[in-house]
Amino acid sequence: MSFLKKNNSISITVYPHTEIFIRNKVKRVKNGKISILLKNGVYLCRYKCPGKPSFTRLLFLNNLKDEISFDYRLLQDMSEHHYNVKVHNPERLPFEPETLKIPGAHVHLGVQLGEGPSTSLGSYSIKLRSFAISKYEVTNKQFSTFVQSTGYVTDAEQSGGGFSTDGRGHWQWLPSAQWRHPFLKNRISLPDDHPVVMVSWDDAMAYCKWLSNMTNRNYRLPKEAEWEYAARGEDHRLFPWTRSFNGDFHNYCNHGKSHKKSLGRGSIHDGYLLTSPVNAFPRGVSPFGVWDMLGNVKEWMEDDFIYYDEKKNSQHANQKEEQYGSITIHGIPKTLRGTGFYGDPQGYFLNAIARNSHVHKARFSALGFRLVEEL
Repeated sequence: MSFLKKNNSISITVYPHTEIFIRNKVKRVKNGKISILLKNGVYLCRYKCPGKPSFTRLLFLNNLKDEISFDYRLLQDMSEHHYNVKVHNPERLPFEPETLKIPGAHVHLGVQLGEGPSTSLGSYSIKLRSFAISKYEVTNKQFSTFVQSTGYVTDAEQSGGGFSTDGRGHWQWLPSAQWRHPFLKNRISLPDDHPVVMVSWDDAMAYCKWLSNMTNRNYRLPKEAEWEYAARGEDHRLFPWTRSFNGDFHNYCNHGKSHKKSLGRGSIHDGYLLTSPVNAFPRGVSPFGVWDMLGNVKEWMEDDFIYYDEKKNSQHANQKEEQYGSITIHGIPKTLRGTGFYGDPQGYFLNAIARNSHVHKARFSALGFRLVEEL
């Protein structure tokens, strides 16, 4: 197989009678050559030829000085520039999240009086279908692939920044804040293996839609019940790693510390003042093997935020506004779970039952997301 630039299109040479699946369409190549006009971006191409192994090739096209070049950095095998997959059971692409299967169950969720903050009071039962949840929070590297592929511009970039911190208790609206540079007094880009932050609910949904289209899988944000079950397991534990806990949190998650004069302070005792790598705390995994269900960053849920005692009447929240200094953001309140790097071990929120919300257009430097794959 070879690729050539030809009249601003991609000329693909393959075996005769090959079927090429690209952009969700099938192109049949009788004579072994075909030209396809493609814009810049990432393309998933599956090839199926009689008598030959089926495989998938990932194309990352850049247009530099009117010349189309191929960037194979995202491929697993750099020597062959492709990797083998079965068409009906494709392997995960390099930028796809690793997921863990959670079996369906009839589960009892929520808390009783005295177990957690007022927003968590109440309980309910629900029947969950089997699903897969991403083992880690979505990283900067994964989100960067999405942005490079689509040219996507986040809400923070379009609408003047986000709510930012330096990890030492100072929070303020930062007009220049965005996912590449989300913190106060820090213009250094975050490492690839840290969770992406400063993304709104809409940004997270756009990523899910793109990834679904690229992979022919169904990705979305977790439903709150799915997240809680993946975090607490079948024994209703209060923390992902145990039912009760009186030890040092810094061995289990990236958390904050108490301070009487300011809220939302990071802690260096766990090794990270701000965000940490998504695989930094192996002792804190949930019973299903999911990482960072507490600490590091808060996570967007798919659901509107509804108090438990109101869920029977409605699953939809009304518009509200949030004030960040002189900045007002309007939107639908969406549920958040998990606790960011500023979560106080002495407070109510550093546990697997705490829940709160922000409007869907909100973005700040301790808010990210993970994914669910429908099975």
